Amino acid sequence: DKDVFKLQDDVARAITGAIQARLGGGAQGVTTAPGAAGDQGGGSARSGALASAATSGAAGAPSTSLQGTSDPAAYDLYLRGQYGVQQRRPGLGGAVAFFEQAIARDPKFARAYAGLANAIVFTSFFDTLHPPAGYLDRAIAASKRALALDSTLADAHIPLGSAYQLTQRWDDARTEYLRALKLAPAASTPRYYLGIHALTTSRIAQGIDELKRAQLADPYSSATTGWLAMGLLLGGENDAAVAMAKRAWELDSTSLLTQAFVPVIYADAGRAAEARAVASRIPRSNFTLSSIGYALAKGGDRAGALEIVRLIEARQARGWMDHVGLAYAALGLGDTTRALDELGKSASSGEPFARRTPFGAAMFDPIRHSARFAALIRKANLDEKALTSANGGRLK
Repeated sequence: DKDVFKLQDDVARAITGAIQARLGGGAQGVTTAPGAAGDQGGGSARSGALASAATSGAAGAPSTSLQGTSDPAAYDLYLRGQYGVQQRRPGLGGAVAFFEQAIARDPKFARAYAGLANAIVFTSFFDTLHPPAGYLDRAIAASKRALALDSTLADAHIPLGSAYQLTQRWDDARTEYLRALKLAPAASTPRYYLGIHALTTSRIAQGIDELKRAQLADPYSSATTGWLAMGLLLGGENDAAVAMAKRAWELDSTSLLTQAFVPVIYADAGRAAEARAVASRIPRSNFTLSSIGYALAKGGDRAGALEIVRLIEARQARGWMDHVGLAYAALGLGDTTRALDELGKSASSGEPFARRTPFGAAMFDPIRHSARFAALIRKANLDEKALTSANGGRLK
């Protein structure tokens, strides 16, 4: 069994080394780069897990093997699940099923429960249809089961925090991210999530600082780079934001997060032509239609933006994130009434509307004065005073 584990780890390291060599850097950090909101995009090429950054063998009866299980087949299923999550594509490559199969083989495999929780959370961003009812409750239960089996497992705190954040339990979410950071202080992932949390809750300077630290630990993560670009934009550093957005695109132009963020950053930084150009090249998906519609409209391609609206309308808002897509396109087109209508529908339908572009972004400036916008901010348990001010709490 040890030989099988060694072979699995050797293969993972060989792939990691080859990709790092292609990128021109050595492996730094100890964890896979995260994705979106929780989250929402491609990560670095690095393999591994936060668990490797935390010390095993403490309270909570952690598994005795380094991999977290003595069953090679369970570990292989776990690795397959991790790979699926890292792809950040609809269905996540069957990741949920792989983690479930790993757990079936070894019901005490804590890391598999943490992986399952993470995969379930990611369905809130990458499924094309509405996730099943109660999916976040299931993610919370899986995270807590992982921690009951191994209280030192930093991996389990991240999806637990993400699930809390998706249900607007912002303080509880931050607590979980801080617990992950305490267990894995050298890892990039806890700081990545702390950075997103700070940007979303109107603590922009802190968010930028956390994301810079995350990027230092994992410089090849397009997700971290993309969110840092958004943070710099909220900080009023438009040129730096555009440069960072270009870096994210260079790292991984196929990342859904990169495809969603870059056109919005260009548009809100006043780079209309670049916003239109990049939006016209991005593949259309549930996750990218919102940014494409907004950027085309802000870039002067009104016909293109209206085409996006018609495309979503033809589905009769049956797709996941369709209301967000219609809202963003409406904001770009200057239709504030429809934008507010669709944001309200997004909130009611359970779409993670508060985990997409932070509400401090300039795209929301035309509706900040609206009582309906203020009501949405209250519903999301966010900072109403900052987000309904003239500039949404941005630093400049």
